[in-house]
Amino acid sequence: MEDRPPPRCPETPAIDAPPQRSKREGRQTLDSLPPQVSACIVAISAPADRPDWPAALASLGFEPGETVRLLRRGPFGGDPLLVRVAGCTYALRRGEAACIRVTPHAGAAARAGGMAPER
Repeated sequence: MEDRPPPRCPETPAIDAPPQRSKREGRQTLDSLPPQVSACIVAISAPADRPDWPAALASLGFEPGETVRLLRRGPFGGDPLLVRVAGCTYALRRGEAACIRVTPHAGAAARAGGMAPER
C-alpha cells in the first residue's frame, strides 16, 4: 500500500495569527501535542527574533489546513520533536513547533493511547 499524505483539514485559517493555547477552543501549539496525536494546522506565527520561521516552515509543508502528527519527542527535555506533515517526516526544535498552532482531530487523543509508535 502506498503512503499517501492525509487529507487537508476543513478549516484554513491565516498564517501569522497570534499564538493561543485556549483549551476552551481546543487549540494548542504543536510542541504541546501528545505523541501519536494528529491535528490540523490552524496558524503559524513567528517569534519577534525569528521573523523568517513561518516562511521556512511553510516551505516544508507546514501550512494552515494541513494535517500534522507528532510522532515522538527527543530524550532529556523532548528536543527535537519528530513530526510528520504532507507525507514527510521532520525533526523540529521545540521553539519552531511552538510557532505552529493546531487543533487536535476529534478523538485523536483518545485513540493515541492504543497506538504503537512509528519507527
